[in-house]
Amino acid sequence: MTLAEIASASQVDPRDITDRQLAALFVVRDYRLIRCKNGWRAGGSPRVTLDMMSTLAAMGLVNHRIYGGKTRPEITGVGRNTLTVAEQRRRKAA
Repeated sequence: MTLAEIASASQVDPRDITDRQLAALFVVRDYRLIRCKNGWRAGGSPRVTLDMMSTLAAMGLVNHRIYGGKTRPEITGVGRNTLTVAEQRRRKAA
């Protein structure tokens, strides 16, 4: 699947994205990220690069919202559904 096909889909299958993209999506969901050099980071979390964030945004999994005058990445409903499916498949495989 190309990036344009993924973006146009209403739901993204976790098999269509890489493990790094899935891990970055978990970070966006679990932490309140702030802007740092070359990416986004929260205290104690791995850094999500700008390229990764723009890829996730192009897929429709992440968008940016303004909170208190600062921009923060936020997971979308499609991103939450993708993570839920990925977690269910991990539990089923274990």
